[in-house]
Amino acid sequence: MNETSNLTTYCTYSKIIITRKHTEVDTTTSLEKLTDQLDQVAGGIFLSNYEYPNRYTRWNLGFKNPPLVLEGQGENFTIRVLTPRGKLLLTIIWEHLKDHNCFRDLKWHATSLKGRLNERSPITNESERVTQPSLINLVKVIRDIFYSQQDNI
Repeated sequence: MNETSNLTTYCTYSKIIITRKHTEVDTTTSLEKLTDQLDQVAGGIFLSNYEYPNRYTRWNLGFKNPPLVLEGQGENFTIRVLTPRGKLLLTIIWEHLKDHNCFRDLKWHATSLKGRLNERSPITNESERVTQPSLINLVKVIRDIFYSQQDNI
């Protein structure tokens, strides 16, 4: 398999030092191999086959053995540790969520974090819908914890 790897180190807005390995691979064989592996381990494959000149390009992204999993239903959510590295990440997430105003009833455990979204206000017009507590708010908060403009992916 033909592949090239690049290590990138950067600091997030939350002052977390990240070292990431980005590997470009032959997508034909690598996606087939990863697809087979995902029958046995956690992970995901995301593909965009849409292309439009000067606007959108095709891309493929895949991963396996993630350190954490986020599960949610209704107003309840759980973030569970899946790997030893996940314990460190969960600690960082806990430090940012524990005083956040969008979440309540947070319960920290060694291998999980459980909580609930704040109650929704009555919606009087459609533009208020995006301001309501939702699981996407949680995803955005976690994204922002680890975000850096120095990360080019």
